[in-house]
Amino acid sequence: GNMRGTIKNLIIKDAYIYGSFRSAGIADTVSGGTVDRCGFEGVLESRFRVGGLVNSLGNGSVLSNSYSIADKKVDGSDTQAYTIGGLAIDLSNGSIENCYAGGEMINGFWKGGVGGAGTSAIENCYYEYEEFLEFVGQPGNNSSVTGGGTFTEEQMANGYLAYNLGAT
Repeated sequence: GNMRGTIKNLIIKDAYIYGSFRSAGIADTVSGGTVDRCGFEGVLESRFRVGGLVNSLGNGSVLSNSYSIADKKVDGSDTQAYTIGGLAIDLSNGSIENCYAGGEMINGFWKGGVGGAGTSAIENCYYEYEEFLEFVGQPGNNSSVTGGGTFTEEQMANGYLAYNLGAT
C-alpha cells in the first residue's frame, strides 16, 4: 500500500517476510510520509525486489533514525529486475538520515548498502561492509551522499556505529 502518514517507534524482530514480487520490513511505498525510529530484524525474500525497511521512498518522504539487520534475498541476478536495497529499493526525492543496514544480500543485479536505485539525499547512513557494494546500487544515480560509510560487525559491537549515529 501507499503510506502518507507517520510510522514511529516500531521494531519488528525475528520476522520472515516473503513477497511474490517485492518485500520490505516496514512499509511498501512511502510517499510524502515519515518513518522514524523503526527497525527490522529477520529475513526478507522476494522474487524480484527487497528493501530492508521500505520499497519506495519518494515525494519528500523521510526515513530517519532507523535500521534493518536482515538477510535480503531475491531469486536472480541476471537482469535489472532483481534489486536489493539495504534500507530502500527505489529512491525518488526523499531523504534517508542517521540510519544503518546490515545482513547478507543474496543475488540481485542492483545491490546498494542503503538504496537499490534512484535519487534521494542520504545523510550519515552506514551499511555493513561487503566488497564492491556502494551506497546506491544503480550506477549513474544522482543521490547526494553526506557522511556515513561502511561498518563491520566488530564496529557495531564495540560502539563505533552507535557513536557515529549520535548515541550518547
